[in-house]
Amino acid sequence: MSVLRARTDPSAWLHRRVEAIAFLDDVTVQRRMSVDLDLPVGAAPDPRLPCLVPITLLFKEPLVSFDLRDEDGSAVPLLTHRQSDWLAWSALVAAAEGIVKETLPDSLVKDLGSITRLEPQPATALLAALTSADGSPEAVALMQKPSFRALVTEVAENFLLFVPILPGRWPRRIIKYSFVETLEWKRPVFRSLVGWRSVRIRIPAPAVDQGGSYHFESRVGSGLSFSKASLVLDTAQGSAIYPAPQRASRIIHIYVPAAPPGSDAEAQLIVEARFMRLPMAALLSSLLTASVLTVGLRFLDTLRTSSIDPVPLLLAVPSIVAILVARPPEEPDLLSRLLTGLRVAVVASGVLSFVAAGLLVIEPKGPHLEGTWRGLMWASWAIFALIGLESLPRSAYSVGRSFVASLVGVVARSLSAVAYSWNKAWGTSRPNQGKSSEEDDGEPRGAAD
Repeated sequence: MSVLRARTDPSAWLHRRVEAIAFLDDVTVQRRMSVDLDLPVGAAPDPRLPCLVPITLLFKEPLVSFDLRDEDGSAVPLLTHRQSDWLAWSALVAAAEGIVKETLPDSLVKDLGSITRLEPQPATALLAALTSADGSPEAVALMQKPSFRALVTEVAENFLLFVPILPGRWPRRIIKYSFVETLEWKRPVFRSLVGWRSVRIRIPAPAVDQGGSYHFESRVGSGLSFSKASLVLDTAQGSAIYPAPQRASRIIHIYVPAAPPGSDAEAQLIVEARFMRLPMAALLSSLLTASVLTVGLRFLDTLRTSSIDPVPLLLAVPSIVAILVARPPEEPDLLSRLLTGLRVAVVASGVLSFVAAGLLVIEPKGPHLEGTWRGLMWASWAIFALIGLESLPRSAYSVGRSFVASLVGVVARSLSAVAYSWNKAWGTSRPNQGKSSEEDDGEPRGAAD
């Protein structure tokens, strides 16, 4: 019965939880939890025996790289899955018998044991069957009690993590555990294409209502920072938002006082890349491409008639630089994922030089070459402005966006002029294909008459 009291009233013995989230790569994080507690009174009938303390609820799934330590950093033994299920089953049966004031039927006891052992989906289905009208009268009566229904739902979806702790000189202890899990988040396609730096990451915080105050901490690697962070707490009375006081920092801390039982929480982190070597290299690479196309447009007539082949210059210099800059790292991390848009922009800038060189090779004296080249030039400057916007402080985004919007308008007008020149060239050449040999001589048929 002491295990049940420890679970149903954790605030009586649990002081605080400190959860730290560390990003290992772009999709993997490590959760580290520190639990500050007093050993529950009566947790062990014999002071020489360890106290079985339910320190947390964890979702029913395999734990990766799980580690359990005490305040001295020494390894702490952990109960097996079967032992933990048996204790949770005993707690459910004791709680049910305390409500109905009589011994439960064997069939209901068996069903409660199945709920603790099964995976979340079949356990939830069995719980729904017990609650339905087809269930036994005892089960229906028990499930009408909100406290017992909440306890059974927790056990159906999660498993209790019991830790055997030997009573020491001081009753107050600190238990630390950690494990690795995978984040399920996807960056919007639009932001990936334009290289927008910030991205919102949502991390569930299921331990917020498991007793005591809750502290959420997170850290990102070099080249990253949190532009904004908050924890959204959903309770029966409504929602509350707890913002992090830190801004533009690699480390954030959010404090939540004792949350009521049944609360749900989610940390919302906005991470952005700082201006560093890759954005600078991307900016210089796009500037090089834009400058080469601008100079090429200025001396386009010379390039058309020059005996020196301009293709190697247009291909080798900007394109090779773009490939080197856009090359992804060997091991993906969160920073490389955030900078995917920059790499896409650099590759697009390098492609423009290929297109310009191809036009010189295919049709050096075509009537639409100048208009097309001008469109490529303005597109390269638009990419340069877009990458430059990445390096602006957040306070200057409004000015940068206005500048980019103006530049996009110029590019759109240039592309319209390119399309017009192509249509004009195609329209003047197409009728000539249908003329007779007499019309090609420049004399109408009626002129000979």
